[in-house]
This record gives sequence, C-alpha cells and structure tokens, in this order.
Amino acid sequence: MHVRLKLAIKLAVVFSAVCASLLFLVASIAAVLTTRGIHNEAFKRLDNDTAVMLHTFDYFKDNALASAQMFASHPRVAAFARSGGKMRTDEVRRLLEILDERQLLKVYDAQGTLLLQRGFWPGNRTDVPEMPSPGLQLALVGETVKGLEAIGDLGLAVRGIAPIREGNEVVGAVLVGSRLDQAFADQLKQITGLEVGVAVGDSRRATWLAQSIRDAGGQPLTGSIEAPIIASVRDSGAVAKSTLSLGDQEHLAAFAPLFGDYSQFVGMLFIGEPSAPLNARIHQAQLFIALLSLLACGLAFLAANLVAKTITDPIRKLAGHATTVASGRLDTQLDLRTGDELEQLAEAFNVMTESLAIMKFNDQNANPLTKLPGNLVIETEVQRRLELGEQVAVLYVDLDNFKAFNDKFGFEAGDRIIQFTAEILKDAVQFVDHAGDFIGHIGGDDFIIMSQPNAADDLCREIIRRFDAQVLGFYPPDDRERGYIVSVDRQGQVQRFGICSLSIAVVTNETRQIPDFLALASLAAEVKKVAKASEGSSFARDRRTDKAPGRTARLAVTSTGLLQRP
Repeated sequence: MHVRLKLAIKLAVVFSAVCASLLFLVASIAAVLTTRGIHNEAFKRLDNDTAVMLHTFDYFKDNALASAQMFASHPRVAAFARSGGKMRTDEVRRLLEILDERQLLKVYDAQGTLLLQRGFWPGNRTDVPEMPSPGLQLALVGETVKGLEAIGDLGLAVRGIAPIREGNEVVGAVLVGSRLDQAFADQLKQITGLEVGVAVGDSRRATWLAQSIRDAGGQPLTGSIEAPIIASVRDSGAVAKSTLSLGDQEHLAAFAPLFGDYSQFVGMLFIGEPSAPLNARIHQAQLFIALLSLLACGLAFLAANLVAKTITDPIRKLAGHATTVASGRLDTQLDLRTGDELEQLAEAFNVMTESLAIMKFNDQNANPLTKLPGNLVIETEVQRRLELGEQVAVLYVDLDNFKAFNDKFGFEAGDRIIQFTAEILKDAVQFVDHAGDFIGHIGGDDFIIMSQPNAADDLCREIIRRFDAQVLGFYPPDDRERGYIVSVDRQGQVQRFGICSLSIAVVTNETRQIPDFLALASLAAEVKKVAKASEGSSFARDRRTDKAPGRTARLAVTSTGLLQRP
C-alpha cells in the first residue's frame, strides 16, 4: 500500500531525524570528551602533585646535606674521626645532641671505616661490615653528596654526605638522613597536603603512608603494584600513570622513580586519587548531556515543522506560477519575499519567464532560413542599446554578386550560401569571443552584427578570412579556376560576375551621436557604398565626427580591401 504524505510532513520527519542523529552524535562526542576531560583533569592533578612531591624530596635532601655539613664542621667530630672513634660515652652523647634525635647518622674515618651510627639498625651496632658506597667515596675525596638510600626492611631515607675536614685534609665523612616512615609522611602531609606512598626497590608491596587513604574501617590501605609498572618506571626513569586497586577501592595513581646519590634506582613514589568521585562526576555529566539532548530533540521537532512550512508554502506558490506560465501567460511575475534561496529561485523563475517571452518574440520574428533574429528584433535591440548609451559598432554585412550566383545556380544554391554566410558570422563572433555581440538577418543577403568599437575591425577581418577561405566550395571547378561566372545581368545582357564576396560597413557612435535605428541605417547605407567600391571582400569604417562637413563617406571613411578578384 502506497502512503501519500504531504511534503511538509516528509520534511518535518526528515529534519527531525537528521537533528536527532546529529544531537545523538554531538551528545556522544560530548560524553566522551567530558569523560576524557575529567580523567585528564585528574591526571593533571597527579602530575602537579608528583612534581610538588619530588620538589619536596629535594628540599629534604638539601636539609639532610646541610645537617651533615653542620655536623662535619664541628671540631670535636674531626677529632673523633682522626682518633678512630676513641671517645668517652658521655662525650659521644654530647656530640650527638648537635643533631635532632630522629635523624639518622653515620660517621666514617678517612679509610671509610664506620665509626659511629644511629638509627639505621636497632641499637648501636658498629660491627656490621659495610662496603663503601660511591657517595661515601666522593665524600672522602672532598665532595658533598645528597640522595636517597634503601635501609633494608625499614624502607627509604633521604640523606646527605659531607666530608670531615681538618685544615685542608679530609679525615672522614658524615652521613645524616631522615627515614621515610609514618612520621616523615605526616610531615610531608603538613607541608604539601598530598597523599603519598613509597615502595622500596623492586618490592611489589607498598604501604600508603598518608593518613587519609584508609578503608571503610579506618585502617591504612595497602596494595600491590604490578611488576610491568615497576619495570617501566625503573627502566625509563620517567613518571607512569595507571590505576591501582587498594582494598575494594580503585585509584588513579602516578608512579615516579626515586634515585640514590649515584643515580641508582632505589624505589618508587606514587600518589593516588580515588576513582569513585571521578566516576560520580562522569555519571552526572552524562546524565545531564542525555537530558539536554532529549530537550534539544523536542525543540528540533518544533523547529523542523516551522522550517518545513517556510519551504512548502513558497513551493506551492512556485507550482501555481509554473502552471500559469505553462498556460502561455508569459507576462506574469511572482512576488515572493522569503529572504533566502527560495526568493532567489522565484527571481530566477521571473527571469526565465522574461527570457521565454523574449525567445517567443524572437522566434516569431526570426528569419525562417537562418533562424537568426529578424528585422523587428534587430530594430528593437539596436534601439535598446542606443537608449542605454552603450558604445556600439554596427556591422552591416552584404553579399556581393549574390544575384548572379542565385540566377545561375538556382534558389536552393542561393539559400545554401546565405545559410553558409550566417554560420560564418556565428563562428567569427565566437572566435573573437567578445561578450554581448548580437547577430541578425535583415533579409535576403543582408546581415547585421552589433559589437563594440574596439572589437569591430578584428571581427571584420575574421569574417572575411573565413568567408573567402570557404566560399569557393560552392562553385564548380571551372568557375573556381577562372575566378568568375558568366550570367545574365538585370538588363538581360550576358556578363562576367566575380566570385561572391562580402562588403561590410562599420558604423559606430564612438565619435558621434546616433539618435535611433533609422539614423544608423542611413549612415550604414553611405559607408556600404564605399565598401562595395573595392574589388573582393572588404570592409569600410565610418570615422566621421559630428563636426565633419558633408554627407559623403569618402571624406572620413577608411576602406580596406582584403582579397581582390580577377
């Protein structure tokens, strides 16, 4: 069953479907961009937090190095190192009071032997063998070093190493550090306000040190870091971002490498943000976008109906006007004011109607042999251009020796050479390619062309060149060889007549005022006599002005013969 729907309904349905599809596409893109934006915002915060935390680590390293330099510069520390650690217990106790009791301490002699330590191992064990590290070796040659150090199961410590000098001689070295324990994390929390965790070496177990990351029962959360993340951070030395499950919660996390005092990988710093608040924001944004899209779809349907009406009403008017024009009433005009392409279409329709009226007029007045505009159309066009004040050049084209040709070879041959001349004129005008040129057929062997003064001479030469190159094809071989025909003139006398040629009279209003078509025709008749006075095809141009005396064209006309006949 074929369902017939009005165009307005079809357009409304189509517009609504298109709008709904576009809104769905826009909503989908908006949802994706919103989700990505929220995630990017979270990761950007992680980047900023990581940068702040690494900067804070540098701050604590500088503090550790400053403490080491202060301790190493004490005179009794130099005496302690030179003596190989021989000092009474009470003197050692007073010496340790220089540093905060929470700070780690190691004192070495000039050979790198550990003389004193505090805080690295339980008690005060000095009998634990220790290999001199590159940082210690640098300190023993007079350099200062700062960095991080793994301290076994106790985690990481920031540290500074400074040489102990006595005069210009290095007599030992001092290492001062701070352990990254819960107290350290609390201190970081107070300074930065960030959530921070530390993993030692390649350990996959990580304890969140900041107090705020806790489970539902208030206990600190621990989690497992994937081995590929550790390997990626260790091998690339760059920050990595991923998700991390802590208990039953998922977090967005950033992982930054931590390096020792000679660029060895000693552990990782990671900072996390719970994903639940982010997911809630994403859900709210998506719900808002969905509701907004539904509202927009409703508005789009209403707008589609209005748009459909603004299209279909003018179309109905256009259809009615088309029916009127089809009935033959070409004098009607359509008044349509829509301010859009439909108004342009109506204007184009009016122009088409005017053109049809002109074509009908021209067709009714066209020459039946050449189909070129006839006398009435020619006179109308010439008068129109003169009244508009255009500068025009009118070429009157006349066939010479045409009557003799027609008498000898018959009317059919005469019609063919007239049609041939019409085609030559069309081809020449098209070749010269001057916009706005007009060709008319006055009647018999007389034609007219309207062009502009600056193109007239070139057009005459092109017409004559083409005509002379092809006209011999209308004659038998004997006549072509002789260059003339034998026929009877108007007095009944046998005469020689040359091959058909063209005489072109060129009249312009370039240097004189020509009021109307009759004045133009009168001037052309004078100039044509001059053109016909030359043998063969030729053209003559009237160059007289309003002030030129006399009526004869010879005084001010240039005559050019292009092809002479025997």
